[in-house]
Amino acid sequence: MSVTQLPYARPTAAGRVLPSVAVICRNQVVRGGLERLVADSPDVAFCCAVTEAAELTVRRARPDLLLLDAYPVRGAVGDPLPAVPVGGRALVLCPPDTRVDLAAGLRAGVHAYLTRDAEADEMLTALRIVAAGGAYVCAELAPSLRTPTEPVTERRPRLASREIETLRWVAQGYTHGQIGRRMGLTEATVNTYVKRIRSKLNAGNKAELTRRAIELGYVLSS
Repeated sequence: MSVTQLPYARPTAAGRVLPSVAVICRNQVVRGGLERLVADSPDVAFCCAVTEAAELTVRRARPDLLLLDAYPVRGAVGDPLPAVPVGGRALVLCPPDTRVDLAAGLRAGVHAYLTRDAEADEMLTALRIVAAGGAYVCAELAPSLRTPTEPVTERRPRLASREIETLRWVAQGYTHGQIGRRMGLTEATVNTYVKRIRSKLNAGNKAELTRRAIELGYVLSS
């Protein structure tokens, strides 16, 4: 087993504990690149890099986020996309021809889908969004979110323009206070918008709001 382990409860200068990230990848070269990407990020703390999810249990590692590489490896045995621990949040790198079922993914703990072709900045953006409770689908995979026969437009709820703008900011992982500053609104007004949007979209939390935003075409990639 090839494992790299570092302390992962890393506080910032302001005392804020950063979310920890574990990299799971069977390809040594790709694993090394993902490890460096996470370790160099100022927004997350690197937990470890392993070849199999089972190694996390052996080492009693409990990362906040999992960066999973789901590309097939020649001769490898086993599921390249292991089950995400209950309450866990995973970002998955999958081949470009993968059909994304975001609803099923969110239920399974998968909150972001990207390909290996994603730029470093995009991967870090996805990590920040998922850490904040949102979801992310890269532009390359976004077209596979729904089939041409799915009647999306027929069941699109009516949202006001300000509600759509609010929904887009929520889907990108911004807090209500941050959204208010960007839109020139008070946080209380943003709270009211979000409650109204949740009611219209029948969404109970931020992950469900993000899923509905992507399904309805308001957000394709965060």
